[in-house]
Order: sequence, then C-alpha cells, then structure tokens
Amino acid sequence: DILNPAYSPRSIWTLLELRDRVRGKLALRSTSFIGDDEATDWLNEAQVEIARIWKWFRQTILASTVAAQAEYNLPQPAAARCLSIEEMFYDDLEIQFLRPEQLSRYQGNWRTETGRPWGWMVRGDHAYRLYPIPDASTANILSIIYSALPPEVTAPEDKFYIPHGWDTALMHYACWQGSIKDAHGEGSRRVDLFERLWLRDLKMIGEDVHDAAEPHVASFGAENLRRVTGPWPYVPAYTNIQAPPGGKSRNASAARNLQDRFLPRVHRRPGGGGA
Repeated sequence: DILNPAYSPRSIWTLLELRDRVRGKLALRSTSFIGDDEATDWLNEAQVEIARIWKWFRQTILASTVAAQAEYNLPQPAAARCLSIEEMFYDDLEIQFLRPEQLSRYQGNWRTETGRPWGWMVRGDHAYRLYPIPDASTANILSIIYSALPPEVTAPEDKFYIPHGWDTALMHYACWQGSIKDAHGEGSRRVDLFERLWLRDLKMIGEDVHDAAEPHVASFGAENLRRVTGPWPYVPAYTNIQAPPGGKSRNASAARNLQDRFLPRVHRRPGGGGA
C-alpha cells in the first residue's frame, strides 16, 4: 500500500545517484555549475511537492484527551510535519469530520456541550477541535491519521520518500530547476522540456495514488451532508506555475490542463474547490 509509509515507499536511487543522473541529463558532469547542496535542495523540493499536492505520505499518531479541553494542536513531529488530518478515531471508533456551521444548525449550544467525542473539526491551520468536549482525560485514546511532509534527505546513501517507481519525477524536477539556472546557456532549450516531463510525472503519480486508495463517504445530518475522505479528494492549484495577477504565464495553461484532466474524476464543490 503506497499510502502507508511503513511499507517501504522509498526511491530506488540514492541521493548520490540522483545528483549524478541530474548532472548527466544536463550534460554538466564535468563542471561544478550545479553544486551538491543545490541539487539536494531541488530533489527535496520535488518530494515535498509530491507529498503536498497528492497527500500520499501518511502517518499515524496517538493523542490524549483532557477533560473540559476542546482544542488541541495538530501533530507536528520534526520528521513528518502535518499537512492535514485525514481520519480520526476515538477509542478505535472512527469519529466524523464536522464544520461549525453544520453543528450550529442542529445544536445551538455545541460549543459548551460535553461528553464522549464523536466528531472533530479543523481550527485554523494549527489545531483541531473535538465535539462534544471530552468529559474525561484519557491517555492515547485518539488515533490520528494525517498526511505529512516527508523527512528531508541529506545523507548521500539515503533514499527519498516517494510513491514506488517515481524516481524520474525527482530527476525531472531537479533538471527543470537546473535548466532555469542555466537559462542563459544551453539550459534555455531544456526549460520547457523538463517542466513538461515534471508535470506529466506529477499527473501520473496522482493517478497511481488514486488507484491505490479506497475513498469512502461519510453522511450525517438531516441534510445528508457529505465529505469524501481519501488521499485524492481534490486537485489544489499548483502555486509554482500560476500566472501573476493581471499577467500571463506560458505555464498557466499547463496548470489548467493538469487540473482539468484530474478534476472530472473527483468531487468538486461549487466554484471548483475540493469536496
């Protein structure tokens, strides 16, 4: 299961091998134009982008409740910082994702109600809230599955955290960045090529992650409000290639094509957002 990093989701090539392949693709093996630190940064950027966009890198953490405390910080271990909570379980039973406006329709005093939690909601970008407010302090009663940023790779013999078989995506991203750096030389002819290869890889990684997932739908309330959970609920804007306000970018159409080819397969909320 590529959605569980405990099952060897590591690159085939090491950091050392990938740096060498990037220089080889750019015909720069015999020069010092691209330093080791620079190539390492680009390769780590690529694995972060893959994790951020497709949210495939999952972690599970145990958390405790405190009586009369509603809000808690998101899990932020140094090696796997939280992007978003995907699922939450209280005493091994799944609890539902909620929104404040939904609760306000059905339960006017929900902000002060206490009991056994059966729902959770996001509070800003750093915390979550349990509903009802826990009426007991219990150690490690919560099991939280969240998508995370993978650890940075720095050791030459270490391998990257990516879905199986996608070493080339890291290489193409780093070659794209190297070509941008060399844009006044031979790299000017390679910038568009490696950008297209990176975007193609990014799309195909999303399809692999989607095929490996088992999304499920939670329904609740009289209005039968729904939330699709899983690793591929929406395609976010690819911020690195958006046109500036009032301007144009030759890559903006590539971003739109990337989204248009993905979005028909998933739920969209009105206005083009996620489910």
